[in-house]
Amino acid sequence: MKKYSMSFTTAGLLRKETIALASLYLDSGDWINIHERVMIDNVLQMKARSSRHRIFSEIKARLECLNNTEKQILCSPSSSDVDVILWLALCRCYPFIGDFAREVLREKFITLQRYIDFSDYALFVERESAFHPEILNLRDSTSRRLRQMLFQFLRGCGMLSRDNMIQPVIFSPVVDSLFCSGDPSEIQYYPVIQKVVPR
Repeated sequence: MKKYSMSFTTAGLLRKETIALASLYLDSGDWINIHERVMIDNVLQMKARSSRHRIFSEIKARLECLNNTEKQILCSPSSSDVDVILWLALCRCYPFIGDFAREVLREKFITLQRYIDFSDYALFVERESAFHPEILNLRDSTSRRLRQMLFQFLRGCGMLSRDNMIQPVIFSPVVDSLFCSGDPSEIQYYPVIQKVVPR
C-alpha cells in the first residue's frame, strides 16, 4: 500500500491563507506567478522567506486536490461551506486523515457515539500500523504532534467541540450538489446528517 504522508504537522488549518491562494489561482491559474507573489509581494504576510515558501508549498498541495468548482466554494462567504472544502482538501491530500475520518469520525457518528478521545486515535493508529509500518517508525514526539494537529483540524472545521464531542455537519444545497456530481463516497469524511440524493 502507498505510504502515508505525514507532513501535515508542518502547518495548521491555514484558513485565511488557503482562501487567499485559492482566489489567486482562480484569477490566474498559474502557480509560478502565485509563488512569485508569495515570495516577492509577501501576500501571505510572513516575515521569513523560508516560512513563505513552506506555507505556499503546503497550501498548494492541498489546493491541487480540489477542482475549480471546489476552489470557488472555498472562496464563498459561507463559513460552513468553507469548512467542508477545507476538510475535503485535507482528507484527499492526506489519506491518513481521510481514513481516520471514515473509520473513526463517521463510524462513531452513525453509531450514535458522539465522543472521540485519544484512545480512539490510538486504536486507529494501531490498526493502520499493520498496513502502514511507517507509522511505527515515528518518534513519540511526532506521533503526539500528528494527533494534536488532527484534533485541531477537526475543531477548526467545526466537526469537533472543545470537549471532543462530534458536531454534525449540515450540507448546504451548494455542497450537497457538489457531492451528487462528484464522488458520493466522500460523504464518509463527514459526520453528516442528511443523505446525498442524486438529482
